[in-house]
Amino acid sequence: MNMVDELHDSGGLSDIAFAALAEYFDRTQMIELFALAGWYHAISYMANGMGTELEDWAPRFPEPRS
Repeated sequence: MNMVDELHDSGGLSDIAFAALAEYFDRTQMIELFALAGWYHAISYMANGMGTELEDWAPRFPEPRS
């Protein structure tokens, strides 16, 4: 599982995930990663909640596999 999935699913990180991130990023970089994930989540909530229409030119994510 990756950082974003774990944050989304649980609102936090396991000790294992935190330690894995710490192997590659310092504390300041990790704070930036958490803030980036949080802002993306907040903006998504706002755009979806307000019913913002998708741009015609923007690429789409593939449909999830069942």
